[in-house]
Amino acid sequence: MANSDLLISPSLVVIDLDNTLYDYEPANARGLDALVNYLCAELRLERPDVHFRYKQARLAVKQRLGAVASAHSRILYLQELFALLQLGCHASTILQAEQAYWGAFIRGIQPMDGVVEFLLKCRSRNIPIVVATNLTSSVQLRKVIRLDIETLIDDLISSEQVGIDKGNDEMFKFVLSRWPVHSRKYVWFIGDEPHDVPSIPHLIQEGTIEDGVGWIRSHTDNREFVRRFTDFRHLIEMIRRTDDL
Repeated sequence: MANSDLLISPSLVVIDLDNTLYDYEPANARGLDALVNYLCAELRLERPDVHFRYKQARLAVKQRLGAVASAHSRILYLQELFALLQLGCHASTILQAEQAYWGAFIRGIQPMDGVVEFLLKCRSRNIPIVVATNLTSSVQLRKVIRLDIETLIDDLISSEQVGIDKGNDEMFKFVLSRWPVHSRKYVWFIGDEPHDVPSIPHLIQEGTIEDGVGWIRSHTDNREFVRRFTDFRHLIEMIRRTDDL
């Protein structure tokens, strides 16, 4: 495999969204705070109890549904929460609470340092960029709009479209199937978790890609085809070096 030679310009970039292009944890904290505040005001509930039951509800939904897009649904978490609290249906309250969560979450997100410059660098080199992400398309597209990067990417594929979350190669095979052979010559897979990088040797063996490399931000991954990067300036520099070859 040629991926040991990092001075190869990518023919295609497949990149994660959550906690890769923006910082997820502060956004989630803002969203959860808005959700809890709304429920406490609307239903006269205590904050500690809502927080505790929400965590229980989230875990129950994820365990029941497994690795699918709906397992990330805040509406499902809220329905489970209301069941745990024996509150009945409260359809309008559930919908309003979900809107409160995503409104507060999305309003505060912004691209991580170097993200826009990296996307612009790829654009200048005519390197296609696909965002491959868990969760539902409607929410993820809203994030792309808020980050103001919709003109800097070529596609967004969600686990809702594929039918399964990351964690195996299926999403990546689906993403790559939408691109011609010449775009799959040397693929960069970028993310913040090991599941954001598929088994590149397996994809090569199957003929899905010719070669590629994985980039994981500040996370340990001992697979030989994965490299660590600290921020997007690192990746910009890697592409810049190929300009000089």
